[in-house]
Amino acid sequence: MLLEAAALATPRDPTRAALMLGEAGDSCLHLGDEAYTATMAAFGALELPEEGLGEFRRQIALSQHASHHGLDAFAGHARSAIRLVEDDALELQSALDLVWAGRAHWILGEYDACLRFGEAAVARARESAPGLVPDALRLVAHATQATGRWNAASTAASEGIELARALGQRMIHCALAAMLAAIAGARGQAAACQGHAAETIGLADELELGVYRLRAERALALLALGGRRLDEAIDALSRIEQALARSGNREFFISPAPDLIEALVRADRAEEAGPVLRGLEAITSPEAGEVAIVGRCRGLLAGRDFDAFFEEAIAHHAMWDNPFERARTELCFGERLRRARRRREARGHLRSAGATFERLAAEPWAARAATELRATGETVRRRDPTADEELTPQELQIAIHAAEGKSNREIGAALFLSPRTVEFHLTRVYRKLNIHSRAELIRRFSAGEASGDGLG
Repeated sequence: MLLEAAALATPRDPTRAALMLGEAGDSCLHLGDEAYTATMAAFGALELPEEGLGEFRRQIALSQHASHHGLDAFAGHARSAIRLVEDDALELQSALDLVWAGRAHWILGEYDACLRFGEAAVARARESAPGLVPDALRLVAHATQATGRWNAASTAASEGIELARALGQRMIHCALAAMLAAIAGARGQAAACQGHAAETIGLADELELGVYRLRAERALALLALGGRRLDEAIDALSRIEQALARSGNREFFISPAPDLIEALVRADRAEEAGPVLRGLEAITSPEAGEVAIVGRCRGLLAGRDFDAFFEEAIAHHAMWDNPFERARTELCFGERLRRARRRREARGHLRSAGATFERLAAEPWAARAATELRATGETVRRRDPTADEELTPQELQIAIHAAEGKSNREIGAALFLSPRTVEFHLTRVYRKLNIHSRAELIRRFSAGEASGDGLG
């Protein structure tokens, strides 16, 4: 439908045709090569001003297409789109264009900029295009998940699911449920992970959204990996890798290869990991995040010269704001150093990893880091993760808005609740967190986002 509409619009309004083709490109993410071929051909036939909105939309679509196929060209197209905005050649007015600009930053690992566009898109959509609020919230959730603000990511995803369910936007509902499964899996929250994964898989199977089924399965595999159920994790991750190969999807950050390599090494099956690493290297771009993760994988499989791979990985982590992945690299490095009887060198990496996992409330990973640190001869004291009563997703949403200084009326408008309902939930938040004012909430929430205490 979009291709036909774009063909009709092209002679009179090619910029509007580019909007339709951009939306068609979004659909292609789930339909595969044949649909992409037709959409990209239509984009190629468009005559657009070099610095106009239509060209911005074309570069976004080309970037998504290249990323899907594991082509390094994705970065150049994403930067071209961003440059059009940064050079003040155009001002993005619609919430959808703001979402696409955020995605361009996301694809480059520029998460702070992604979040800025995501928040702008949410605000614009609330004002003029409520149907785009769930997609804008998905972008916010992606950016905050990557940068270790998992409570905020869960909040955005939970609100997005509520609105998507009400609006009948089942694909976005499916995508956000997969994200909640991933966070719960990393935190070792088995019931939550399994529940969100089941929700995702049910929708994915019904709507033929295979990529989200695979993301849910990867969340379950991460739960198994964190819980030291290595054979279960290896079996699941191997199935995911085979399914992606059949679909032609070569996106680096969808690949289960890094988790599979780690699981194989921990299960003393490192000899099976060589082909997996070579497959991962074949789709790795020069972007810092990808280089960091591949460096970790190389360090896991290297002989005595493992130091250089881990040190290179950590240097690239410094250019990429993803605390969970950085901590995983530090943990793997510390483990290898300890096993090489270099205990003093191992401690710094294990301390850093453990502190990050504690802050994220990634309990299985924090426990693993603590065990390794104790094995170096260091005494480890860990906090009690059950010290506070958890907030519900809606209470967490309201707490975040209140901590940002919004009034009850403003919070209600943002979440489609009455001010009285907001007040009711805030009262429960105060009781659960044992606080008595908004000033305390701001202080406590700031600390809680860092530590995970009582905030989900």
